[in-house]
Amino acid sequence: MSSEKYPGYEELISYLTRSRDKSFWSFLLRCRDTILVTTSATSRKQDLEGTWISNFLLEARKLGEDLEEMKQEIEAHKSALLRLQLELSEINKKVRRENAEFTKNSMDEDFANSELKSKVTKSEHDIEEIKQKQITPNISELHADMTNNASNSDVYQETETRCDERKKEDITTAVSKGNWKKKLRSQDISSELLCNLKPLTIGEAYKSCD
Repeated sequence: MSSEKYPGYEELISYLTRSRDKSFWSFLLRCRDTILVTTSATSRKQDLEGTWISNFLLEARKLGEDLEEMKQEIEAHKSALLRLQLELSEINKKVRRENAEFTKNSMDEDFANSELKSKVTKSEHDIEEIKQKQITPNISELHADMTNNASNSDVYQETETRCDERKKEDITTAVSKGNWKKKLRSQDISSELLCNLKPLTIGEAYKSCD
C-alpha cells in the first residue's frame, strides 16, 4: 500500500499522534472493527498482519517515532504469539487424543455391554432349556406311574373279583353237599358274598341236611 489514504488510515494516524505508549497490538485492539470491515473475506491472516505492520511502521517513521523500539516490540510480540500458537497446537493434539481415546473406550464399553447382554441372554436360554429337560422326564415319569397304578389297580380288582367268584362257587358247592356249616367256619366270607349266594330250593335244603 502507498502512503495515500486507505481504509483505516485516519484511525492509524490518530492513534500515533495521541497515544503516549504506542504499540502495534494496542492499535489493532482499538481499531479492529475498522480493520475487519475494510478487509476482504479472502484475505489471509498472515497477509493482513504483514500489511498493517508495514502501514504502522511507515506512518510512525513519518511522524518521527522511534522505529527501532517499535520493531523490537513487534518482534517480541510475534515470538510470544508463535509460542502461544505452538502451545495451542499441543493442546489441540492432546484434546484430539483424549477424544479418540474416549471414543475408543466408549466403543469398547458398548461392545462389552453387548457381549455381556448376549451372554446373559444365552445363560437365560440355557437355564430355561435345563428346566424344560428336568420337567419333561418328571411329567413322563408321573404319567407312567399313573398308568402303572391304574394297571395295577385293574389287576388287583380283577384278582379280587375272581377270588370272590371262587368263594361263591365253593360255598354254593358246600351247601349243596350238606357241608356248608363246616365250610362257612373255615372260610372268611363277607356279608356281601352271603347276600350274593344262590338261593336253594326246599328239596335242595332237605337234601343238604341229610
